[in-house]
Amino acid sequence: METNLNKGGTMSFFDDAKAKADDVANDVKDKAEEFGDKARDVAEDVKDNVQEKAEDVKESVENAKDDVQEKIDEKRDQLGS
Repeated sequence: METNLNKGGTMSFFDDAKAKADDVANDVKDKAEEFGDKARDVAEDVKDNVQEKAEDVKESVENAKDDVQEKIDEKRDQLGS
């Protein structure tokens, strides 16, 4: 932390308060950036997870569709015989 000394060689109350406020502001800025980075990472993970689940659901639907079509074809063959 920088020190702002007055003529007597001591830091005034207001200079000290300003320095502390600047430190807090910088800390808040750093924490906000860190929080933003973490939020972005979480959002990316959620997006990947949702895409993976959507692909799984699509595959399940396609498999079910194929199974139903196979059963329909079997019944048609039985009825046609």
